[in-house]
Amino acid sequence: MDPIIPKILQVILILAIQITVVIVYVVMAIQNRQYFKKYWKPGLFLAILLFFMVLPSSIFSLVYIDALVFSEEMRPAFLIGLAVGFFILIIRIGWHMILYFVAAAEWEQAGSTVFAMEQAQRGLPRREMIEAFSFGICAAVLTYAVFIPLGVQEGPIFAKFRDFFPAADSASLLVTIPIVTLFVTAFAISEELVFRGGILGLVVRRTGENRVIRYIAISAISLLWALAHIPNTSVPEVKVVQVFIIGLILAEIARRSCIQSAIAAHIGLNLGSVGLTFVLI
Repeated sequence: MDPIIPKILQVILILAIQITVVIVYVVMAIQNRQYFKKYWKPGLFLAILLFFMVLPSSIFSLVYIDALVFSEEMRPAFLIGLAVGFFILIIRIGWHMILYFVAAAEWEQAGSTVFAMEQAQRGLPRREMIEAFSFGICAAVLTYAVFIPLGVQEGPIFAKFRDFFPAADSASLLVTIPIVTLFVTAFAISEELVFRGGILGLVVRRTGENRVIRYIAISAISLLWALAHIPNTSVPEVKVVQVFIIGLILAEIARRSCIQSAIAAHIGLNLGSVGLTFVLI
């Protein structure tokens, strides 16, 4: 099935979303700069934690990279790519610090009492987080139960991964399972900080009791998140609908419980999806 949105437009759309998100959070960081002193330490801790969660997957990629990359012709490009990749990982430390302190600031102003790490002793809703994680797993299973009859296959991201790292499939599960688990968990945390973090906190704070405006804004955020997942499947239009619905649910989980519960649900979704992808496809 040919995608409704051509490849070049998909790339432009994803870049537009990424640039928009960066601009929005930079502006919000400036507006909430008075909270930076309060939240920079837990933000730095989380950013470094995410860095080391993603780092093993980068090392894994180097170990199992296609031997052709090491040819004389490709070596300069490989070294440049390696340097750029490491630089991006360093930049992401600062980015995650911004995401954290903006989200913490907005949710604090919205009345949240369980966002910041230093407030954890007040008691996170563990039962709700476990239920949210279970929801994520169930959502992944339900997604595949619907996708398989519709002929929705794995997206280009998985195909390119296997093409570029042909030896990865033969790697020991003792290596791949921890690395993949850390990688998808890190991305779940990062995405939640973006789409259910500062932006959603701002919406909840500004809309107050106006449910109509609130849900219109939440729908817009969920749609933006869904559009960002277009490259993750062979049938983007179906994927967008699936992610949009899950986005609405995650926003409600974050609003009614806390963002940690939304993160737990997203982690469950990612782990379930990746596990089913590599087992069934």
